[in-house]
Amino acid sequence: MIANLQLKFFNMKNNFILLFACACFLIACGQETAQTPESPTATATTNPTPDLPRAKSGEEVWVIVSYIKADKKADYEKWMKEVFFAALHKTQSQVLKDQMKQTRWLAPTGQNEDKSWSYAFLMDPVVQGGDYDITSLLSKEYGEEKGKVYWEQYMSYWAKPLDAHILNQADF
Repeated sequence: MIANLQLKFFNMKNNFILLFACACFLIACGQETAQTPESPTATATTNPTPDLPRAKSGEEVWVIVSYIKADKKADYEKWMKEVFFAALHKTQSQVLKDQMKQTRWLAPTGQNEDKSWSYAFLMDPVVQGGDYDITSLLSKEYGEEKGKVYWEQYMSYWAKPLDAHILNQADF
């Protein structure tokens, strides 16, 4: 009986991995996946569309993963909308506007084993000469003192340090 349950779980896990891999492939190709209207992450500005730039062979792509404390998910999402994205949307800098256009913010579909939440920024491609330092953005848009307060607030949501991956677009 236990062996049967373990086998069923193993098959379910493999199916989930296959489904996840297919969804990632479709998103990477610029295809939209189904989203329900009640999904808090279903917005017109974050859905991949064919007219957005994508890295060409050899260009740099960054993936930055934030791990958010279990009880801070709502606070983090509010901060991202009301502080971070508000600063980006009001910027006059063309470089920052280009960076925003070429960056996607990915939200979790469930909690991690440690109950934290994983969010990711996907910079595809990285804007050459761009400034991706969040502290710099906060200082420029809110002033040095308030920017520092916002940065400390942002860090207070972290369950553990960020993971940063610097990759190059493959040519296959």
